[in-house]
Amino acid sequence: GVALAIEFRREPNSSLVGLGIGGAVAINLCGGGALAAYLAFGDLSLSTEGKIVLWILAAVVVGLGLVELVANLSGRRPSR
Repeated sequence: GVALAIEFRREPNSSLVGLGIGGAVAINLCGGGALAAYLAFGDLSLSTEGKIVLWILAAVVVGLGLVELVANLSGRRPSR
């Protein structure tokens, strides 16, 4: 989230480049996918409420990554 906020507010000629939008998309998709795979195939001893919260978190992170990917591929940035 912080890297994405820095990238969004960064001026084109700024020296603070960092991760970039592509890296933020990759991290969100990989992180959300890894969490979903761990929840689906891992032998976890979590409460039902805990599993629900983690599934929601995985869905939000993957969804955010997909929205970022679509916005990046369409060449448009969200309005400020």
